[in-house]
Amino acid sequence: MSAFVVGLTGPIGAGKSTVAAMLREQGARVLDADAIARDEQSRGTTGYSAIIAPDGRVIEHSGLWQQAELEARVPLLTYQTLAERAGAGPEWVIVGATALALCLATAQAVAARRQQRAARSADSPTDAG
Repeated sequence: MSAFVVGLTGPIGAGKSTVAAMLREQGARVLDADAIARDEQSRGTTGYSAIIAPDGRVIEHSGLWQQAELEARVPLLTYQTLAERAGAGPEWVIVGATALALCLATAQAVAARRQQRAARSADSPTDAG
């Protein structure tokens, strides 16, 4: 029997943990990177040892991950990205330009085909008799 490696990736709520549990039930060995990261941030490890402000100043030395403390002391960045500010407008412009280009290309192809047919009918001998 050959072994292979499968990587489960995806956004939050995609079902990675569910699929990992299903694979585990089938006898697969599963490495949970989230669990390892949480373990590194727990007491007694070097995964988290200080709360540092955005300017690089150490606010407090701590050996324990304290989410509430971190959120209370360190201001989080809250701003909109350019894509969020622009909204769906640029996408609609691209869709419209693509549709226009498709229409123009179709019209050119039809015009070229008509010219070819007209040239062929002009070159072909007509029955006069």
